[in-house]
Amino acid sequence: MTSSVKFVHLNVHTEYSLSEGIARIKDLAIEAHSAGMPAVAMTDINNLYAAVKFYRSCLNAGVKPLFGVELTLGAVTPSDPGGKIILLCLNNRGFKGVSELLTQLYTQPRESRELIANLDQIESVADDVIAVTGFDGAIGSLIRSGHVLESVQVAEKLVQIFKDRLFFELTRTGRPGETVFEDEALVISQTLNIPLVATNAVRFLKQMILSS
Repeated sequence: MTSSVKFVHLNVHTEYSLSEGIARIKDLAIEAHSAGMPAVAMTDINNLYAAVKFYRSCLNAGVKPLFGVELTLGAVTPSDPGGKIILLCLNNRGFKGVSELLTQLYTQPRESRELIANLDQIESVADDVIAVTGFDGAIGSLIRSGHVLESVQVAEKLVQIFKDRLFFELTRTGRPGETVFEDEALVISQTLNIPLVATNAVRFLKQMILSS
């Protein structure tokens, strides 16, 4: 997590993401401060359970806490398999709206155990959040499967919903298909004026943890 420049992690799974994250909240805040980061986001999967603990830990470490959540967005076009989208709260209304959205997703009838949000549901909080989507999102999945036209259609719908609060996430970790996604994402970004943000998906805090 070491950084020599001003950088803020916007894609972070903590221990509250269970099998997909092992970063402990208190350690996350301390590491962010040690790396010279002015802020750090918490974007656990389908939950804000650690909000209070995260807030207090960041406050104690002198780091600004950014509250967010990673959701699965359902299919928008015929070939769309759905995908991940991160919602970062801009203000208290955003936090309250995302909390209410999560409650709705957990309590609504569903065919599987997976929580899937639709466009209308994320639109209900769109004014008070920033949306980040990338390689693992619907647009990324469509690009990698050769459905570039449909990826543009999904991007257009998201722009209509989030306007200038939609960002394309670019992550270079050597995964197959990253170059293909990045090339097409850059074209879509320029065409639709979607800003880019560089991220690195944080799931642990030390490289030795991965090695072990």
